[in-house]
Amino acid sequence: MEGNVVDTNVLVTANGQHPEACLLCLRQCVDLLESFTRRKRLILIDEGYLILNEYSRYASSSGQPGVGDAFLKWVYERHTNEAFVRRMPITPSEDRQSWRCFEEIPELEDLQGFDRSDQKFLAVALVFSGQRGCSSVIHNATDSDWRNFQEPIEKLGIRLHQLCPEALR
Repeated sequence: MEGNVVDTNVLVTANGQHPEACLLCLRQCVDLLESFTRRKRLILIDEGYLILNEYSRYASSSGQPGVGDAFLKWVYERHTNEAFVRRMPITPSEDRQSWRCFEEIPELEDLQGFDRSDQKFLAVALVFSGQRGCSSVIHNATDSDWRNFQEPIEKLGIRLHQLCPEALR
C-alpha cells in the first residue's frame, strides 16, 4: 500500500500563490491534488495535526477559491476515514540540542541541516513505510530543501516526487 505525504508548497502552488512557479508547475500541482480527491489514494498526516495546521495557515478550509483550498477541505472532511487519510503517530524529540525534531527521523549525518519545518512530513512518511507492505511518497513542488536532501531521504526508503524540478534551481 502506498501512502502520500503532500508538502504545503503543493497546495500554495495549486492555488496560484507561488511567484516562482510556472504554469506547467501549477498544472502539475493541480493535477496531483485533484487525483487525490477523484480517486482513492491514501493521504498521510500526523495524529497531532501539525500538517493540517500548517495547511490551514496557507489555504482555506472553506474549499475556495483554489484547488489547494479544495484539497484542504477534502482532507478535513475525511481525516477520520482511514480509507482516505491515515494519521500517523510521530514523537517530538525531547533533545533540544539535536537537529532532529522527531524521534522517528534517524540521526544520520547526511540529514543534518534538513529544514525543521519539513521534518514532520518526513517523520510521517517514515512511520507509514515502517509498516509491513507499506511505502511512502513525499510530493514537493517548490522547496529546494527536498532536492538537497533527496539522496539520504531515498536511502531511507522514502520516494520523493519532485513536481516542479525547474522551480528548484
